[in-house]
Amino acid sequence: MLPDRTRYGVELLPENEIIFRAFRDLNGDRGDTRQIMWRSIDQWAQRYEVEGDSFEDLTHLLSALDRRYVEIILEREKEASKR
Repeated sequence: MLPDRTRYGVELLPENEIIFRAFRDLNGDRGDTRQIMWRSIDQWAQRYEVEGDSFEDLTHLLSALDRRYVEIILEREKEASKR
């Protein structure tokens, strides 16, 4: 399941398409906290030569998107357990 660009409260503008691509690529690489592992983000950024301020933007926006995604998954699991 991939988030759409505004549905989860993190708006991704066309110029931030790389964030959505990174989320799509890294979505299955999660640690114990259910969040995408920083090591995976760093490796992805190295592969695509994302450096400097662009790397900082990537980690900030991707982390915000991922946090919201995890919150929604946990909310859904909590609701399902009540049934």
